[in-house]
Amino acid sequence: MTTSDHAASGEDRKRACSKFEKAAQLFDASPEETKVPAWGAADAYLYVGRCLDEGGDVLGARSALERALIIAPDFAVARA
Repeated sequence: MTTSDHAASGEDRKRACSKFEKAAQLFDASPEETKVPAWGAADAYLYVGRCLDEGGDVLGARSALERALIIAPDFAVARA
């Protein structure tokens, strides 16, 4: 892998993490009774948590994973 490949994958990761954060924000912003889709919020927080953890923000990652578990208490992947 060349240096430019590493830079591209780093930019792709940043872009993906930004989109997961935006998705989580949108789930939070919509009223409970009108959430569409009715699934995916816990997944968004799982990926936000992974992004934060990979970026070194352990407390932020824990917070995002806890949010995922509040939404879906049986979400085994987030619990792990």
